[in-house]
Amino acid sequence: METSPLGFLKLNVDGALDLQRQKGGIGGLLRDSKGSILSSFAETYGAEPPTVVELMTIKHIIRFFLSSSWSEKYRLIIESDCKTAVEWINGIKVAPLTVLQLIRELSQTIKDRGIFVHFIYRGCNLEADILARSGIG
Repeated sequence: METSPLGFLKLNVDGALDLQRQKGGIGGLLRDSKGSILSSFAETYGAEPPTVVELMTIKHIIRFFLSSSWSEKYRLIIESDCKTAVEWINGIKVAPLTVLQLIRELSQTIKDRGIFVHFIYRGCNLEADILARSGIG
């Protein structure tokens, strides 16, 4: 696990779907620059395509972070193992019309708040994946 720079908190996020794509779960871990876990979450989420679940997870945690006292002291680094979602948010790939409004909203908030969204390989994101799967129920 790589730690975050001073002045930043790192949030590893993941979304998961059951095998029949009937229901999903989202999960994440918020860590400080020493790697200590400050908060975690696991919640049930509706049955959406996997990339949309990941986008909604990112939206959820940005809202959580910005409503916390941490947002007054720290900047945020979000790590996701969904390469497509990260590329859409960062403007590397053009998003389809069905999620374009969500992408615009996320991108603007990220830009305005100085948030970074990075791709991380699934093997480096196992704890968030476990939380997301537990959110499925």
